[in-house]
Amino acid sequence: MIHNLSAAEQALNKAIFYHESPIGELKELSLSIYEHGQVYVYFADSPLIALLYVVKPVSKPFSLYPYGFDNNDNVIYSEYFKDTFKKLYQGKRSFLYVCHQILNAEQFTQIKFVYICSDSVKVDKVTEIPDLYLCFKKQEQSGKFRIRAFHEISEEEMDYVVSNLKETV
Repeated sequence: MIHNLSAAEQALNKAIFYHESPIGELKELSLSIYEHGQVYVYFADSPLIALLYVVKPVSKPFSLYPYGFDNNDNVIYSEYFKDTFKKLYQGKRSFLYVCHQILNAEQFTQIKFVYICSDSVKVDKVTEIPDLYLCFKKQEQSGKFRIRAFHEISEEEMDYVVSNLKETV
């Protein structure tokens, strides 16, 4: 029973959460150590956000996922070099896991639609995505996803990204 939970907690517990993995046929999602050294299972309440994390654009211990949102919460991926998205995602296979009723999911970071859980989680459903690039291009046609091409990035934004990367590395 969930009588003692707040309305927000009850809504979160009824949510559908998505997790990506290059590994298929998992029955349970286990805890992993991430770039920040914490042990969690990460989820998104958007399948598109979850699928973005299949590819690691930069090697650990660094993390760079250049996406954001428009005013309607559609995903915008910014290419910081020519054809980035295609080079990273084309031909990559993934599995999209669906999990329901994660009792202790919380929004740990400031990343919109991303959640963590400190327990392993039972998988309710899995869907194989044979080519992530084609999957995202289909979503682009529906307006839920957009690639902001390299030539659309302003010089000021590129300077900021490069500066930020230099400070981090």
